[in-house]
Amino acid sequence: MNLVFQVSIPGDESGNLMFSYRSHLYTSSCVSALKYSNRCHASYFCLRNKILDILSFHPWQRYVIFTDEIYDRFENILYVDSDVIIKPDAENVFERFSNRGFCATPVLYTNPDLEKPRLNNILRQCNKYNIDLNCYFNSGVFLVDKKTRIKIRELNFLNYLIFPEDNNDQPTINKLILDNDLFYRLDWKFNFLCKKNNFNSPRKEEAYFIHYLEKDLFEEV
Repeated sequence: MNLVFQVSIPGDESGNLMFSYRSHLYTSSCVSALKYSNRCHASYFCLRNKILDILSFHPWQRYVIFTDEIYDRFENILYVDSDVIIKPDAENVFERFSNRGFCATPVLYTNPDLEKPRLNNILRQCNKYNIDLNCYFNSGVFLVDKKTRIKIRELNFLNYLIFPEDNNDQPTINKLILDNDLFYRLDWKFNFLCKKNNFNSPRKEEAYFIHYLEKDLFEEV
């Protein structure tokens, strides 16, 4: 049995473009993920309340799938950020990548023409925590099997906080997954990181999952 899992917790709509809540986008994302789960014959769940007592940043709540044994009944869990729109003809990720470990898309693989400020921020994280830039992944979409989730729980994920000052989960999950050889590369089509600089890219048309890092772009579709 497989699961598509999302987190949609309302918050400030006027903050950082990458992290702020946009009700129209989030609603559309959840609808597209529910339809996708049905097509893939998977269960669907959207977390709408804070569960983990861990910082204040809502994306941390996704990691309840590692800490709560209730999710052990699912063989594979696909996590999808609520600023991701899944296309109606998207390939079944469970058929292609199940039981491979922690499957995610390296940022440089999905967006080879990464803009300099974002690349510099990623480089800072990689240098500070000894993370391989070529493997550094975006955790907005990932597929993880039961064996790997249990392994992450045994590693005591909640004590693996390395970057709390920025309230940012990305280097934490990257460090944990890459240091413990749990990583498997997910096709970039399952996590196309959409920003202004690549909004008209041919890759956007080829992708299965459109991840709106700049959320206001969704209004232009």
